[in-house]
Amino acid sequence: MPSEPLRASRLALLGGSLGTASAGMALAGAAGDVEELVSESADLLYHLIVMLKSRDLSLRDVAAELRRRHDDAVARGA
Repeated sequence: MPSEPLRASRLALLGGSLGTASAGMALAGAAGDVEELVSESADLLYHLIVMLKSRDLSLRDVAAELRRRHDDAVARGA
């Protein structure tokens, strides 16, 4: 098990990777570069899954939050 400073350092690097992939995805989408959009989206999803796993979370947790938001929006009539 890595030490807390090492773990924090890895998470900071992972956060940077998430930011880079997110920016790349946004730029590719705006430019209409479909291949790059798919590539950057794959990077973003990969790094997101790793980050979630590092916090004992999964895409199921994200899906539950999306369902909750949807249900709230429906209840508000949005």
